[in-house]
Amino acid sequence: MELGSRFTSNAKGGWRSILNYVGGAYIYVRREYAGRLKIIASSWATANKKANELDEAAGEGGEGGEEVVEGGEAAGEANEAKEGGMGGEKSQARGASGEKASNKTVNSMNVPTTFNEMFMFNGAVMGFGNSIWMQEVLQSFDNIVLNVANSYRLQEECDTLSLCLAKYKGSINLSEFKAVMLASLRSLVPKDWNSAHEVAWTWLWENVERMLRSLMGKPALQEKALERLIMSLTEESQNYLRKELYRRFFALAPAGQDYFKQSTTRLYFIADKVVEMTIEMYRDPKKMVEDISALGLRHVGYGIPTEFFAPYVSGAVEVVRTMTTDETAEDGFRWSLSLIARILVRTINEGSTIVMKAINTNSEKQLQRAVACAPRGKRAMWMLNIAVGTQSISPFYWSIESGSMEAAKAMILDLLTIRADRDNYYYGSDSLFERHPDVVQRLCADAQALLPILLDGLIWRSRLTQGGQRRVNFYIKHLVQDADGKFNQALEWLVEAGDPKILCHPV
Repeated sequence: MELGSRFTSNAKGGWRSILNYVGGAYIYVRREYAGRLKIIASSWATANKKANELDEAAGEGGEGGEEVVEGGEAAGEANEAKEGGMGGEKSQARGASGEKASNKTVNSMNVPTTFNEMFMFNGAVMGFGNSIWMQEVLQSFDNIVLNVANSYRLQEECDTLSLCLAKYKGSINLSEFKAVMLASLRSLVPKDWNSAHEVAWTWLWENVERMLRSLMGKPALQEKALERLIMSLTEESQNYLRKELYRRFFALAPAGQDYFKQSTTRLYFIADKVVEMTIEMYRDPKKMVEDISALGLRHVGYGIPTEFFAPYVSGAVEVVRTMTTDETAEDGFRWSLSLIARILVRTINEGSTIVMKAINTNSEKQLQRAVACAPRGKRAMWMLNIAVGTQSISPFYWSIESGSMEAAKAMILDLLTIRADRDNYYYGSDSLFERHPDVVQRLCADAQALLPILLDGLIWRSRLTQGGQRRVNFYIKHLVQDADGKFNQALEWLVEAGDPKILCHPV
């Protein structure tokens, strides 16, 4: 329509070919791989569910075994009382042998009940007990399986895993892990397991193995080359790196200047930390992933667009390229910084909930609309906890730290509003004090204006009157007693705050 006569028959044929190719690729992927992904997800869920059921059954069986042993001991004592002398000794011998037999029965029931335990058991049986590297893969295997449909996340997990495997000094045969993995899954999914499961799980591991093999041997070389480069930097070259990094970054992304408004000293500090993180990623990848995840959650609160990470990485790599002729050092710096940026972007995307976006705007109405989307049972935790991996951040505390007092006030009011459905009452007081036992201290220090709102929320007044009186409930359990059953310091914190109006509050 818009091109008119310029949209010739050749152009039409070309677009038809492209769209047919793309559509055919979508159909092929859906036909070939959708079934595999479903099989992997269902069998992994079955394996974990089966492990939990076996764990419960083993616990029940263990209790029954103890009852059998106690019964045997009681019978042995009765026989000893009846027979006496040598007969008593025989009965003791029979009781001891019976106890050993029952103990063997109980011990035989202590079979592996989780995938990790089953894997370690099968690995030892198959002669791979000394392959310590398998434990590194095993620690990342759950994330690999859960993100098999996300190629970017799968690549990120394999990149991080390759750094961990690079620390292993012995030989690594990845096909050995596949054999133990399949044997363990067959044991945990015995009823549903068939040839389709073999194909699906083999396909998964072949993809993981291909990604790991492409990186084998590289991290160690890149770490040494990058370390040599960083150690060779003089004060003059460091200043050049700092200045040139931001010059090139602002040239690639001019809008980034609106977010880097700090002093030159602060910007230089960030640049130095970036260079330090690239080498630390090789030295201690597990710790760095945790630190980067925590940093990413802080960036969620800052409201930094993820579009700026790519030009920042490009600017840093371009500067390093002008400072060295060692391609290995350059590749090591680029690969490490790219991995850090990917982890940061993922963490920010996963942590950027609608609640955090409302906090960044400091809008009470937006916050109310955001939490209105939450189920009643999860409404409180939407405002109290955002978790990415093992790291977490509290939207409520972040609103206080960032000065979004309107959002913080709206969260307190929402948390301390009593709601109900046919089955339950919902009141966020317990969740608030369990997540933040020091909430009174934090408000005394950073937001005393919110203290009356918090204390008012701990009071419920009936809408009905009887004999000219109204029933009132005070929910002060968490102000009197802490989680350990000891006397709470809330009153001490309020006294230190020195506000007589707060101390005169009915609560």
